[in-house]
Amino acid sequence: DNGRLRIGQALKEQPAARARFMATMGEIYMELGLLDEASNLLKDALALQASLPGDHDEERAKGLEFLSRIAWERGQYDRASAEAERAIQLLNQHGHDNPQLLAQALSAKGWGLVGQGNYDEAEAAFQYAVDIWSGLLTSNVTIAIDAVGEDLPGLTLGSAGATTAYILNGSTLPLDGGIYPVALA
Repeated sequence: DNGRLRIGQALKEQPAARARFMATMGEIYMELGLLDEASNLLKDALALQASLPGDHDEERAKGLEFLSRIAWERGQYDRASAEAERAIQLLNQHGHDNPQLLAQALSAKGWGLVGQGNYDEAEAAFQYAVDIWSGLLTSNVTIAIDAVGEDLPGLTLGSAGATTAYILNGSTLPLDGGIYPVALA
């Protein structure tokens, strides 16, 4: 962490860059499972971003979404949904057009609500996120989503993939005898 401190000092006169750096480091620490360090960096980045002139709401919303995931991982479900709700409010209050980030925050809120046992509210948050994602995906092929709840390892809040795969053989395939998801088969 000496490098983190040195870079933080080097960016002392550039608070916006320092805030982005701290947020990025917080995200990396979270992915590494270093939740205390990640939380501290993200909170510091949020405080710095709030003090800066200009619009930093999207960056703050992203940091709040990550704090929500950290709270969820710690079993602090009420805090997880509250941090996600703060992110949603930031995105909505100024009309930001980042539907992907809004969908991520809604999903994080949904997981916090699931942890609290508020299944109807969670379903509404998840449905809103799905509605956003469905507006972002375009295809001539029907895309069917089968959502199920189950425990996933580590900090994984959700995942997606094909439910059917085929082993294909043929000289024109990149991997003869390879396993291909149904979308590529």
